[in-house]
Amino acid sequence: MAVINAGSLEGKLTNEQWSQVEVKLLEFVNEEILASTGFVPSFGPLSTIKGFKVLACCGEPTLNWLKDKVGCMEGFLEGVTLSVALKDDLPTRPKVRINIPGPNIDENTLERYLRAQNPSLPIADWKVMQMEAPTKTGREAIIMFNHETMAMLPSLDFLLRFGINAVTAANKQ
Repeated sequence: MAVINAGSLEGKLTNEQWSQVEVKLLEFVNEEILASTGFVPSFGPLSTIKGFKVLACCGEPTLNWLKDKVGCMEGFLEGVTLSVALKDDLPTRPKVRINIPGPNIDENTLERYLRAQNPSLPIADWKVMQMEAPTKTGREAIIMFNHETMAMLPSLDFLLRFGINAVTAANKQ
């Protein structure tokens, strides 16, 4: 079970946000221990899957306890909507890799060109995830799209207008 930010595009918590959530959950565990109710939540090793911290709940009571405690944390982090998700249900967004002509293109320029030159695509929530180091002929970028855009790409032969040319969006997922 992962604690996620249900209010963000990616759903991921920053390392700083996760640290604060982790401390708060530890406080909740301590409260259970001190209350001597006979129930103490139990967890296996913490893992990271697709950038999400995944807690291994040892049994249904711990799983229910975690859901309840995360539900009590509304407003705990400013601008963050905490929720829990099974590891198989972690939020995913499609990502594509494009090769951009011209080595001097930065993230802001890339986003500006793509938005301006592809107005028929729902691109308001696209995000440049990574820009590779420039080469003499250009650079590669990984862009996170929304599912609606990904559904439209086949009808466009996976081509996005860019500058005086078009670039091919290769599915990264």
